[in-house]
Amino acid sequence: MATAMLVAAIAEWMARTRSALQALRQAPVLRTLDAGEQAALAPLRALTGITHDDQVRPLQGALASASHRPWQPFNDGRLGGVPVLFPAAAHRHLAAWNDAEVVLAAHWAIIVRLNGVARAALPRLGASRLLGERLESDAEVALRRGGRLRTAGLGTAAMALWACAHTPVSTALPLIMLAMLAAGLSWPRRRGPRTAQPVLRVAGRLQNLQRTPAQAPVWLLGRDRRVLLPPEWQDAAAFSRTRVMQLDLRQHDGQVLAAGPHWRLADDRQRFPASGSGWHLAWLALLLAIMGTVALLSLPGNPQAMLPWWLAAVGMALWQVVQGVRSAGRALQRDSARRQAFAARPPPPRH
Repeated sequence: MATAMLVAAIAEWMARTRSALQALRQAPVLRTLDAGEQAALAPLRALTGITHDDQVRPLQGALASASHRPWQPFNDGRLGGVPVLFPAAAHRHLAAWNDAEVVLAAHWAIIVRLNGVARAALPRLGASRLLGERLESDAEVALRRGGRLRTAGLGTAAMALWACAHTPVSTALPLIMLAMLAAGLSWPRRRGPRTAQPVLRVAGRLQNLQRTPAQAPVWLLGRDRRVLLPPEWQDAAAFSRTRVMQLDLRQHDGQVLAAGPHWRLADDRQRFPASGSGWHLAWLALLLAIMGTVALLSLPGNPQAMLPWWLAAVGMALWQVVQGVRSAGRALQRDSARRQAFAARPPPPRH
């Protein structure tokens, strides 16, 4: 009964929201966005992927359920029953009753003026500037495509299938599923086409707009281009300060591939490769799951038949433990060497 009431309440709330948005779409248009307002909303478009129209409409009401996260560029709430997005700085201009001017996205109204005050979304930054274009290098294609066959995973899958030979067919399904999981994780993931993809050389002010313990970093170049900065570069001093720089971005996903001649992602990944400690932990967990499943499914009979399997399984698990400890040590050494190398490098070039 309680669940049905909750579902009904949610359905009613969604219906009211749709009705409020629909009523706002039918409200008279005051004007169209000017160039300054378009520029002020560029960070929102870049950060969220939200698209909006340029028709400014009036919206009045009390602001309810409003978030207050000053470390984020945009907060959300409900104004007059309509879901709204607004700059975090707008909290200073809120009143018990608010007169706003908004533009509409698919599921939101975006405030561009609140109680007579024009809301700039962020400090006015220049737009990013396109300087040129090239194609991915062979090393960058290999980095994007990534992946190789993980033989340890195939060995883990083989252990599960070997155990199936000593398990009744009617109870072997869990082992078959574990074997399929291990084989699936072992297979390389090829990302994107084999041919080199376009890379844009872009200049702008790089800034980190969202960085909290609970949220992944969000990086913006200029006011209008979201970029994916490699995780290993994010704590480097060269990128930790807001400054103008020149970056090479893969066009289709915004991944930063280079920042001048001294910062090249493909070279760094080759010089400081992944240790693989996570994969050793994954194979160990799968082996323990297989061993636990075999122990549960084993039926009274000839225990000697499974002795070679158990010896092999225990040996493989111990091997993964040893390799995991060794790879963790290599990871610590790699991180230390990488920090020293990054600290000694010149910062990315300005343009």
